[in-house]
Order: sequence, then C-alpha cells, then structure tokens
Amino acid sequence: MLESEHTVNLSVFHPKSAEVEKIFLPANTSPDRITLVFRTDDVHLFLGECEEAILGRSHTSNKIQPAVDLSKFGGTSCGTSRLHASLRRKDHKWWIEDLGSSNGTWVNGERLAPFTPYQLTGNSQVLLANLEVGIIVPEIASRSLAA
Repeated sequence: MLESEHTVNLSVFHPKSAEVEKIFLPANTSPDRITLVFRTDDVHLFLGECEEAILGRSHTSNKIQPAVDLSKFGGTSCGTSRLHASLRRKDHKWWIEDLGSSNGTWVNGERLAPFTPYQLTGNSQVLLANLEVGIIVPEIASRSLAA
C-alpha cells in the first residue's frame, strides 16, 4: 500500500461530446447538485448545505448503507471499501473525505489523508481505490469560490 505522501498518475476520463452535453448542460442547474461520472453511467446527488452522502459498497451486514453503491460500477473488483468516502456540502463548497478506506482515495493524483476533508473544485478526477470517478462541482458553486 502507498504511504500518504506518495502520488499516483491517473488516466483522465474524457467523456464523448454527447456525454459532455448531457453532463455539462443539465436542464436543472442547482448549487445543490453534484455529478459523479462513472465509465458506465453518471449519478446526480442533491445535497443541501451541511448534508453528506457516503460512497461505498452496500452489504447486508452494514449498519450504515452508502448513498451511492459503488458495487454497481465495479467497486467490488476495484477494491473500494464498504464505507469508502463521503461527499459533503459546507459553507457553499464541496468536500470529499476518505473514511479510512483500505485502498485509499486520490483527488487529481494526490492521495488523501484519512478523515481529512479535501475541497473539490471544477472537474475533479477521483480514484476510490482503483475505481475512477469524475466529479463535476456545480458551476454556481465554482463561481462563488472565485469571488
């Protein structure tokens, strides 16, 4: 396993032009909406201020079930944990936090320290263990960061 000070190179997921239009030009633009892009599908999460969504693998023995079941996107074979990471909206910003996962979380090639929130901006390339996920932060939220 890599130590937290190591970085990895990620292959960047480039959606096809039709997918870009579907993802980047949503009919319902909202600061409460974040988009997770998997190679097979995309998932839209609506989170209000101070709300959180857990990314992981559903299992009958879990007391807490994730909001997004990564096993549907190959998470089991890619080594994601049952409670891998959380997405949170706080102070009009989007944050991701590794929940002490076995195989780590990377954002734009940088490994996250467990239980330390990391701010997402623009289009972030995330690796949950070996599962590649593109995360698109709402344009409205990104504009408020620049102000």
